[in-house]
Amino acid sequence: MAVGLLPAAGMARRLGISSPKELVEHRGRPVIDWSVRHLVDAGVTSLVVVIRPGKEAVVDHLERVWPRLDLVTVMQHGAIGNLVDALSAAATAGALHGHDVHLLFPDTYVEPNPFTFRSDRELTLLCHDAGERWPYYGVVDPITRLVVEKPRRYHGSVCWGAAVWAPSFTPRLVGAASLTQVINQVDWEHRVTIERYEDIGLPPLPPVPGNPPMEEARTGRARV
Repeated sequence: MAVGLLPAAGMARRLGISSPKELVEHRGRPVIDWSVRHLVDAGVTSLVVVIRPGKEAVVDHLERVWPRLDLVTVMQHGAIGNLVDALSAAATAGALHGHDVHLLFPDTYVEPNPFTFRSDRELTLLCHDAGERWPYYGVVDPITRLVVEKPRRYHGSVCWGAAVWAPSFTPRLVGAASLTQVINQVDWEHRVTIERYEDIGLPPLPPVPGNPPMEEARTGRARV
């Protein structure tokens, strides 16, 4: 059985807000709902959400809007901001044990649904072309077979934005200091399955001369 994993313990420092960034409206609804929709469409019936104290509103929203999902809440304590700590908290709590895991980030909007394949690899990174925004993400270098996290110099614009892993990968996360280091220790593959990747924590890109504003151009494409 596959479970969905949403790390939602972040502080929203880049947005400068005190309310949960996962509940910020994006394309007409709380941005977390787009990730949950993809997970449900991929066949996930159990959802693990990692939060910190003060973000209980995220769980309240999920229970109200997605009542048919088996929702497991993991409370992350200690330092917040390092993704591997949130994933380690979920792994330590046993919420992922024995399951394939579908990871999405609840403060992003992606299309189409990236979970459209079957893989026998321990880890599959689902990627997008980040264009000029590659310094914000984990850059995938298929030549050196390495993932470089938020590089200072150019490594290429193919970056990972979601992932699928087998049960054997989960124990590697427990107590890990770096997610990138864990990734680079396994035989991962990457697939470019994401055509559009929008991170609500980043400032909007400037409009291209002659094109409509981004939100106007996107209006008719949103679907749930």
